[in-house]
Amino acid sequence: MAPPAEVDSCSGLVLVGIDLVERWVESVENLPVEVMTGDAPPPQNVADLIATGAELDQRAAALGCGLEELNAAIADGTADLATDDPAAALVLRIVRETSFVNAPDPGNG
Repeated sequence: MAPPAEVDSCSGLVLVGIDLVERWVESVENLPVEVMTGDAPPPQNVADLIATGAELDQRAAALGCGLEELNAAIADGTADLATDDPAAALVLRIVRETSFVNAPDPGNG
């Protein structure tokens, strides 16, 4: 999947977002609780996902994507994902019930 900065449309960012959610679910399954609570540093793959998420937020803002529509499309695209892992289930709940893509932090780019 292309990095968010290389995507030139909101529909392209939906695909990036779906891929990112899938990778989040895979990455947090069986992750130690210390990492989830912030008491231990995340493994590199999780740190990379965090960075990609921030890039997705930045690119969505740069392209003028509607966050509500973008989040709804990502939620629809991941509707078939399921897991028994509590941490991965939390990721899916965030995607489906709140906002996965957010307005970028003004101090972060």
